[in-house]
Amino acid sequence: MRRFENRFRNYTITLRVPAALLPIVNKVYGTDVPVGPRDADGRLELRLSFESFETACFFVLGCGPGVVVVEPEDLRLAVLEALHKLLSQYAQALHASRVQ
Repeated sequence: MRRFENRFRNYTITLRVPAALLPIVNKVYGTDVPVGPRDADGRLELRLSFESFETACFFVLGCGPGVVVVEPEDLRLAVLEALHKLLSQYAQALHASRVQ
């Protein structure tokens, strides 16, 4: 069954995640993720495959601030753009609530 599911995961990414997040990543991703080496900050390197770019972006944004996209660069840039938009949205909402 897993081999069948993996056929539809054709967008592969590399992340660095805090070791404490690994159980959560495994649960959300739906399987035990193979773990690569630790970096200087103690983050683990993971290679994950998703059905699409959009699904991968959604997953990364949901992981929180401890996660770093190593590759691909287009995903790293999309995450950065989404975070800028989110920050702007929350800043505007906060400003609007203080003005009222």
